[in-house]
Amino acid sequence: YLGETLATTTDVLAEEARVLNFARTGRNACRPLVAGPVATSDRLSESQRDAVRQVLASTDRVQLVCGVAGSGKTTLIRACVSAVEGAGRPVLVLAPSAEAS
Repeated sequence: YLGETLATTTDVLAEEARVLNFARTGRNACRPLVAGPVATSDRLSESQRDAVRQVLASTDRVQLVCGVAGSGKTTLIRACVSAVEGAGRPVLVLAPSAEAS
């Protein structure tokens, strides 16, 4: 955004600070979503399988999955959801776009 004029509000900045604090204080604060090794589908690419294993094994409260459109984010999240639900845990996935639902 170099050279661009941007606008925000103090309320938005305060909310961003709360979200960042929630993520920072949640580092290494949780148990992994799925204990032990996780089998992944052969339909996933190697990078998708790596991302699934990272998400499921992380001890961080907040996990972000980022990528360009069409990179397979929704597919790898579905694999994560399947593994977590298979472990008997409920899942709620949030995305900033209705396109990724």
